[in-house]
Amino acid sequence: MISFENISPSSRIWIYQSLTALNPDIAEGIKKRARLFLAEWTSHGHQMDAALEIFHERFVVLAVDEKSASASGCGIDKSVRFIQEIEKEFGISLLDRMHAAWEENGSVKTARLAEFQSLLDSNQLTKNTLVFNNLIETKGQLQTSWRIPLSDSWHARFIKA
Repeated sequence: MISFENISPSSRIWIYQSLTALNPDIAEGIKKRARLFLAEWTSHGHQMDAALEIFHERFVVLAVDEKSASASGCGIDKSVRFIQEIEKEFGISLLDRMHAAWEENGSVKTARLAEFQSLLDSNQLTKNTLVFNNLIETKGQLQTSWRIPLSDSWHARFIKA
């Protein structure tokens, strides 16, 4: 396992969003379990150069530098099973893709995608609200494309023009 800071910007990532803030004990527990998982994570028998980091107390980000070993179907399946184990062990939800997150007054808020229109109608969200685009694919995109205006994101399909 390598540190998240040292993994290549071209590394492939998967973002798992918690519906609630992860307290420090849970965050540390996830990181401890990740160290064990990442030390043994293989794809087709090849060790993965991988890292895990938690951002904004909400987002578990798993990164793999595919220059060392490609994250094939079996390797990805292993990572999803790891995330499912984390969910069970800590009583959290990380795989619910029907919720979206945005920044509000320096903190992260979440809501069901179906609620976006009513949040816009009540002025809790605007088309300029920064939402987290958890569909990005590389570590480098965390800096450039992760937080983008609602109107520029895939979330926009859930609101009226």
